[in-house]
Amino acid sequence: MIRLGIVGTNFISDTFVASTSEEKDLTLQAVASGHRENAEKFAQKYNIPSVYDSLDEMLQAKAVDAVYIASPNALHVPMTKLCVEHHVPVLTEKPFAVNEKEAAAVFALAAKNNVLVQDAIVPLYTKNLQILKEAIGTIGTIRRVFFNYSRYSSRYDAYRAGKNPTTFRYELCNGTFMDLGVYCLADLVSLFGEPEFIQSHAVKLASGVDGTSSAIVSYPDFDGIVMASKISTSAFDSEIEGEDGTIRINNPGILTSIVRIDRVTKEEKELAEPCPYPMAAEIHDFLENIKEGRTESQIVPHALTLSILHTLDQCRYKARIRYAGETEGETL
Repeated sequence: MIRLGIVGTNFISDTFVASTSEEKDLTLQAVASGHRENAEKFAQKYNIPSVYDSLDEMLQAKAVDAVYIASPNALHVPMTKLCVEHHVPVLTEKPFAVNEKEAAAVFALAAKNNVLVQDAIVPLYTKNLQILKEAIGTIGTIRRVFFNYSRYSSRYDAYRAGKNPTTFRYELCNGTFMDLGVYCLADLVSLFGEPEFIQSHAVKLASGVDGTSSAIVSYPDFDGIVMASKISTSAFDSEIEGEDGTIRINNPGILTSIVRIDRVTKEEKELAEPCPYPMAAEIHDFLENIKEGRTESQIVPHALTLSILHTLDQCRYKARIRYAGETEGETL
């Protein structure tokens, strides 16, 4: 039985717990949060026996065999490193790191310590991504891609009211590219590799983070547009356009609907399989990798995470979005 510790108690942790329901070799052993009252409520809700004020305290107690990290973005790398230093396998929420350079350092440390470190980016583990890859081969030469993830944040009203929700804090390395845009870019890179050219723009809020973001990307045979927003909602789905057909995708983050549209007959066919627990596939892969003694996922290897972050870095830097420690002198 693998004893799992959870760091963070926001909605993604609720989704994570729900997605563990089919894993018989996993027990939810501990939860940690900087706000103990949140951890206690979370523990009570899910019958988790141990509560800690910090990840360090949890690891020092040797209470868990593996950790899932759902803390603010700026804490992903230091917390992941802490797990590695304690030789505890870790599944870290997206974005895995603030930038590619940080991620590479973590992966090097993990290799040195022979510890599993894994990127928890939902769509890349799902069967529906494989279905999407196969469908792309049926619509002829690809000529344009459009990935769009624009949803008005449930916390934006609080921001507009003058409060300071974590979602829009610059010091936590938050923002639209890092939150929703990363899903679009992960799908893009997983399906087609890194673009040859990127141009991007962002609308920044007074807090310093991007509220809306967009990028134009170029490949040898097609171009593409990536759009994301946390301060407005789009009515448009994502699309992959081929010469013989189009694929419509409803949500780049979980891929719950994938519709193939024939160019000639106009026939529409739903290809996606039902996915009631979107995070279940990544959790299962994480547990299998622990059992097999691997140091990285074979589905989302470290090289893929680095490619996604490299592309994300380009989008951010060209949109003049840099966080502490990132300088204008850095080039890509």
